[in-house]
Amino acid sequence: MIASVLKQGRLFWRHLAGIVVVLALTGCGPADENFTDCVNQVAGAARQMEACSQIIKDTAGDTDKRGTAYLRRGMGWSAKGNDDSAMADFDQAIGLDPKSADAFNARGFTWFRKGDNDRALADSRGPGEHEQPPARTLGGMRPVGGRRPRRRVRWPRHGLSQ
Repeated sequence: MIASVLKQGRLFWRHLAGIVVVLALTGCGPADENFTDCVNQVAGAARQMEACSQIIKDTAGDTDKRGTAYLRRGMGWSAKGNDDSAMADFDQAIGLDPKSADAFNARGFTWFRKGDNDRALADSRGPGEHEQPPARTLGGMRPVGGRRPRRRVRWPRHGLSQ
């Protein structure tokens, strides 16, 4: 009886290991290889540019991945000195993800390289309506008048009693 239970337990683990291997192998398709190469290759490398272009062509794919691919390909164009193509890709990345601080910073750097410092400054502020950052809170309380609340430090008293 015990031997049959142990044998069934071993079979269970073998089947489970087989299922895990099959699932792992089916998840590693060419699209994942393209995304890995797009993100991990050196900016401007031929394989990086090709992988990012393949992801961009797949319009049915994930928009987050396409936005990242536009950003990385734009960085590749920028590394090669092609600022016009880089700007077009950064604009597409911002269109797909309007809250992407990386895309705004990259586009701002490209504006700076082109000599348009006003646009570079606007993009360096990042996404949003260029509003002021929210006031920092200290212990759940807002600072009054822009000053930090004073915190009193109490030192323990170590008296020598004899």
